[in-house]
Amino acid sequence: MATRFDLTVPRQGRDGKTRFVRIGTGWQNAKGFSLDFDALPIPDHEGKTKVVMFPATDRSPAAEDAAEAPPPAAGGDAVTF
Repeated sequence: MATRFDLTVPRQGRDGKTRFVRIGTGWQNAKGFSLDFDALPIPDHEGKTKVVMFPATDRSPAAEDAAEAPPPAAGGDAVTF
């Protein structure tokens, strides 16, 4: 089975922090890598273009709902009155 990656580009925010914007998906297989771009990276102010690969995150609706759900209340029902 091929290993999947998120292709991202670093962008500096107004607060000075670096954020990574997803621009595609990559797969590692026996022969190397395959890259599928949804957008093309734009060079920075120095003319350099950088693409960073991170292990893919699950973006399915079920995974997003689970990530947003609050944890159950400690010691009892999750139902509040």
